[in-house]
Formats: sequence, structure tokens, C-alpha cells
Amino acid sequence: EASGREAVVLSAPGQSISFTTRSATNTIDVRFSIPDGTTSSLGVYNGSTQVGTVALTSAYSWLYGDETAPQNSGSGPRHIYDEANTVLSTTVAAGSTLSVRNTGGGMIDVDFIQLELATPKANPDPAHLLTVSGFDQNAIQTAISTASQSSAYTGIYLPAGVYTVSSKFQLSQKPLEIAGAGMWYTRLEPPAGQSNTDIGFNPSGAAATGSSFRDFAVFDNYNNRQDGAGQVFPLTNVSNITIDSVWVAHSVVMVWGQNVDNSTFTNDRIDDTFADGI
Repeated sequence: EASGREAVVLSAPGQSISFTTRSATNTIDVRFSIPDGTTSSLGVYNGSTQVGTVALTSAYSWLYGDETAPQNSGSGPRHIYDEANTVLSTTVAAGSTLSVRNTGGGMIDVDFIQLELATPKANPDPAHLLTVSGFDQNAIQTAISTASQSSAYTGIYLPAGVYTVSSKFQLSQKPLEIAGAGMWYTRLEPPAGQSNTDIGFNPSGAAATGSSFRDFAVFDNYNNRQDGAGQVFPLTNVSNITIDSVWVAHSVVMVWGQNVDNSTFTNDRIDDTFADGI
């Protein structure tokens, strides 16, 4: 399942692969495979200086059985690759020698590496986008409720950080703008230790028409396909929805639409979903 059917195998701690950066970067995304039931890590080095660590887990790969309904055990392994990423501790200049090193032990197959220079975004409209105070489900829900009932606020702004969320956010009173600091910097994740947690945003009904979502990531925890759940954006009977620069991974579907008109999805990233992207 490797891209081009070729991958680099780092079979022991200390083994690494190096390459020259084509442009400046402060992030890294790695498509990898490690043995089922394990965790590991890749150290990221600029020359001899470590500038990051990419944590690896097999939790979202290694399914077995029929492609239409793969399970976590059995025969017929498939979906053996996943992706992991991190923001580096510094910006690495173009022309640098960057390497990833096996720092976690065990065998690590590296399929590809992608680099990008990312910049966090400030609140683009503080007068109309209410800044969320806190990094949990309640903080976001409180901000959504406040903005929904306010004549001044048209939405909310999620500052950079990792938000722990456990269920979907409902938008049903008026169109709202949900904006983050960028897909590398504002990240929504389910609680640790859970699996198959149904998180995301549900703009439902005519009142939510015109809602927009941009500049954040939703990294879920689905480890098998469950039809009807795991839809980050379940869109029903709405129109003029905008989803721009949103990164979704480890869900079942990013967008599932029924009776949805005049909506635009641009610059989005959809990794390792179990069914459709859109």
C-alpha cells in the first residue's frame, strides 16, 4: 500500500533518512506504518539538532477482513499506513539537511514526508467573532450559544491550541462563522482513551444556512467504519455552507450532505477516513 509501492524501512533505533529541504518549513507530516498494536516515534533533526518528535501509533491502521466492513482483528490485513504530524520547534531554512530518525524502536516504514511553512492566524474580526475562552467542549459550546443569541457577534474564533471535545456542536439559531488560527494550530480532538467518538459541527435547518467553517483541524479517533456516524459535517437541508482550510483525519466522512445547495468546500485536507471524503 505504499505510494509507488516503495517505502524506506527504518528497522532499528538510530536508523534515519535524510533529505535537503526545497523551501523553508516549520511543520512535518509523515505517512508511516508500524507493527499492529504498537507505538513508536520519529525524531526530526536539522543537521545534528533535534527540532521535533513525531509520535506514531498503529491505532488507526491495520484493519482486517472485507474492504466493505474491515475489523480490528482477523485475517487479510489492509489499511496498514497512517499519517502523523507535528509543528517543529523552529523554522528550518531552505537547503537544510533534514532527517527523520527511528527514536522509538521497532520497525518503522516511511512512505512519504511532506513539509510546509505554516503561520498562525489572529482573530480576523474581534468585534464580530467571539474569542473562545478555554480548550474544552464547554468553552466552545458556551461561545457558540453566546454568539447565536447576540446581535453583535456573527461567530466565534478558536485560538491556537488543542481542544478536547466529546460530541458534535449544533448550529441551529442563525448562520455562524467558526474560525480558527489555522489547520496546524487549532486542533479539535476527542478525549484520550476513547475510540469512535462522534465529533464535529452540525449546521442544521434553514436557520443555519450561510454558516462557514475555516482554519482548524478535526482529528478524530475512529478505528473502524461505522456508517451513519463519524460525519464531521453532517449537512441536511441547508445551503450556502462554506468549509475552507479544514483538516480532517481519522473520521468516517468529512462532509455528508443531503439536500445541500450552493455550498463550497475549498483548500481542505482529508486524511485516513473510512468512507468518503465528501
